[in-house]
Amino acid sequence: MRRGIVLLSVLCLCISLAPLTQAQVFTVKDLGTLGGYYSFGTGVNVFGQVVGYSDTADHSAVHAFLWTERGGMQDLNPTGVAQSMGFGINNLGQVVGLASYPINSHTQSRAFLWTKSNGMRDLGTLGNYSVAHGINTLGQVVGDTIAGQAGDLDPFLWTRSKGMQDLGTLGGGGGSAAAIDEFGRVVGGSFTGAEFHAFSRTTRGGMKDLGTLGGCESQAQGVNNAGQIVGGSNIVKGCASTDRHAFLWTERTGMQDLGTPLGTSFGGPGAINFFGMVVGAACPQPCLSQESVHGYVWTRKTGWLDLNGLIAADSGWVIESVSAVNDLGQITGQGYINGQYHAFLLTPNLSRH
Repeated sequence: MRRGIVLLSVLCLCISLAPLTQAQVFTVKDLGTLGGYYSFGTGVNVFGQVVGYSDTADHSAVHAFLWTERGGMQDLNPTGVAQSMGFGINNLGQVVGLASYPINSHTQSRAFLWTKSNGMRDLGTLGNYSVAHGINTLGQVVGDTIAGQAGDLDPFLWTRSKGMQDLGTLGGGGGSAAAIDEFGRVVGGSFTGAEFHAFSRTTRGGMKDLGTLGGCESQAQGVNNAGQIVGGSNIVKGCASTDRHAFLWTERTGMQDLGTPLGTSFGGPGAINFFGMVVGAACPQPCLSQESVHGYVWTRKTGWLDLNGLIAADSGWVIESVSAVNDLGQITGQGYINGQYHAFLLTPNLSRH
């Protein structure tokens, strides 16, 4: 039943995006803060639960949060942990991120796994630093850790049975894992030598170089359960180039250039859902301030659309950074409202269908 609801919801959303570039396609919900001035939504699961981070009431620390429709914003930071940031959530409500733990009389930043039953668990490190970016429903966690004598940042995969495993690189010194799908496919970026390339890693196939759009740098940021991967790549040969486009990679087509929203400088998309909806942020050139950054959504039918043209004109919001999208088409990130930067949840407005 739920699968049918998901399919219907996204179908309606895709239909409504095409002709309504100036209509209210999404409603926006202010997720508030943990008492401070700002919050940032970084992940959203299929139940609309949002994870992220916020400053506290005395503005002395940043804490990871979990937001739910029923419970509002919950502070996940336990006593004894100085600061924390949530970055990923699965459909079981398990959260991963970064926390500052007191280790041997000093503070060390390490990946964590939070569950409702056990609270925040230190996932350890292969050196003296780690951060978790993503988790799937199997409880497999991916992120980065400082590993080995060279002190390079390497991608890791953590499981309950094996703990933290170094996934290696594409041959160079260092890399980063950004996301994992339900089948265990890990995506991110790695040095190949002088260049930095997006990768896809599976248990059977190992780590695969996804290439670039013509430049020497690419980075994968998101993957869906259909094996579609999104990220950003520079398009001009030469590592000094800042001309960057979004890409969509599939096994069949390879890396496709999605371009950029017209007249903008693009940092690359942050996520893709099962139905191929891509979200990201871009800034008009020249990019003069944070307020100039806008959140965008891409589908094959519409191309890039500014999310600020898809919410009520009198909402008071400026949708800036966007981080994640679920299979219902709900989007989270950070926007500007009433002089503050708050996490938001955009939900498709289906009442008109």
